[in-house]
Amino acid sequence: MDDIAKASKLGRRTLYTYYRSKDELYAAVVSDEINHLMKGFRALVNDRHSPEIKLKRYFRQRFKSMQELLDRNPSVKTDYLANNERIEHIRKELDKEELFLLNRILEDGKTAGCFHVKDTKKLSFLMLTTLKGLERRFIMQDFDSNCNEIIETLYHTLLHGIETPQTT
Repeated sequence: MDDIAKASKLGRRTLYTYYRSKDELYAAVVSDEINHLMKGFRALVNDRHSPEIKLKRYFRQRFKSMQELLDRNPSVKTDYLANNERIEHIRKELDKEELFLLNRILEDGKTAGCFHVKDTKKLSFLMLTTLKGLERRFIMQDFDSNCNEIIETLYHTLLHGIETPQTT
């Protein structure tokens, strides 16, 4: 807490007024970052673009936002790569909201006739699980240029599938 107080130019007593421990302060910082991420994701889902564009932007924005978060808070990267339980605990709320937002994009696409999806909730879960699986690789590689290519491939595969189109 001494180092945090010095870095934030606040007294230790002031920090302890708001936070009982370093873990509580850490949770507050990560929670604030998650709220910032979700604000951007909600805005993206609520804009006037087509569901296809929203989905593509969501994928891109998700990894861009994560990269910015880790650049601002290197300790989060360390904890994430160490499979820190406190990251996963804090992240549960983020996962719930991401599932909601992905499902909403899919439902909007289904309603508009853009997407043919049997079960939007299951597909939302599969999409989120896939995105979360890519995170670790991207973080370990410091979001190298290959990341955008992978995101584009994932998006294209989701939208167009892997079957060869039938010609008649």
